[in-house]
Amino acid sequence: METDMLRVWIIASYDRLQLISRLNGLLQPFLDRHPSVRVEWRALSWTNGFQELLRAWKEGHPPDVFEVGTTWIGMLAHLGVLAEVPAALTTAPLVAPWMEDVLTVRGTRFGVPWTLDCTCFYARADVLTAFGVPPGTRLTWEELAEICTRIAERPHRFPTVDRGRMRPFAVPVSPELGSLHRIMPWLWGGGWDFPDFRQRPLRLLSHADLQEGLAFLWWLMRMDAEEEEPYARGLQTLQTEFFSDGRYAFLTGGWWEVIHGIVAGVPHYGGRWPVTVLPQPLGPKGAWPYGGGSAIAVAATSPNKDVAWEMLAYLLRPDVAAERARSSYAVLPYAGPFWDEYAHHDEVQLLLSAVQSARHYPVHPLWRTIEYSLARGMSDLFWYLRQTPDLAMAGRMLEVMDEQLSRWFDLAWELEATGATG
Repeated sequence: METDMLRVWIIASYDRLQLISRLNGLLQPFLDRHPSVRVEWRALSWTNGFQELLRAWKEGHPPDVFEVGTTWIGMLAHLGVLAEVPAALTTAPLVAPWMEDVLTVRGTRFGVPWTLDCTCFYARADVLTAFGVPPGTRLTWEELAEICTRIAERPHRFPTVDRGRMRPFAVPVSPELGSLHRIMPWLWGGGWDFPDFRQRPLRLLSHADLQEGLAFLWWLMRMDAEEEEPYARGLQTLQTEFFSDGRYAFLTGGWWEVIHGIVAGVPHYGGRWPVTVLPQPLGPKGAWPYGGGSAIAVAATSPNKDVAWEMLAYLLRPDVAAERARSSYAVLPYAGPFWDEYAHHDEVQLLLSAVQSARHYPVHPLWRTIEYSLARGMSDLFWYLRQTPDLAMAGRMLEVMDEQLSRWFDLAWELEATGATG
């Protein structure tokens, strides 16, 4: 009997071999129906997933079924990597309908939602109690500023790991995509949003609407500044300093710690200090977390496309998807298992509300490149402000960044006009 090989790539940060073993076991009904099919699994990380997928595509042998980040869709669809999702493939209702938008390019679906992600605003619970803030309260920017000011005035009021000074607020500004995700809610809350990329001159970062959110975020970051500031610290370092060391009162982070704490029953989300999660603070124009996640897709060039789509449908079955989510503390984008099982947790209801109101990035053929440029640009800006706190000069830096981004967008229009795909 001739063997059909299905190459399946997933993204996993924890217990990769164990996850693959579990998924393979749950897929046994599919394998029984297709005795000639052999599945070859590969688990990638978020760090190398996109580049490995592009490399495989350029070399002519991409995987048949694979997991992709929602921000990858625009470029991968433009390059012709992704197969169109069959109209007959249906799923359970989405808890965040915008997930369909980020997987659709010019009316065509190129991926099926698989996991959901959202930024989180964390707080030390003992700090909230001291200032009379009830659990789950949505602070305004003014209320947050008042609490941070009072913490800065008495930085030894609350315990830390080394009895040092508590800093009021932390957000990562290292040149990483995760840092950009955590900065965006503050810019949106101040009134900024992505403009029409076709306008010239482009006012993406140099738009006046960016200034209020940027100025408030910068004010929070430099409050009670010490010689060693957290500018160069990456996502994981800041997470550790918040959860384990107690060095900050507030942190803009991801929701993995919340999910892990709830599913695994870990007190304080795995930290040493009492920690809770709050809604994104309300800015003058509103409050929106950043939302993203992952999708499962099929390669446009797969020689076994029909079988690949059938396997993908099995991966979406509630028992299989729930195991994939549970083993890596991910969150399913569909109504059902996770949201029903943990509905009695106040934090889960808060997360549900947050992700339903979340904003996302535009779907664009060069978005992956633009996203990296934005992450580096924001990091460079905050590093500059650390050395020279001159917002006027920072504005000129943003204009230069816009000029550079304009060239990328112009290239994208040329590619679309000529129909170039690679």
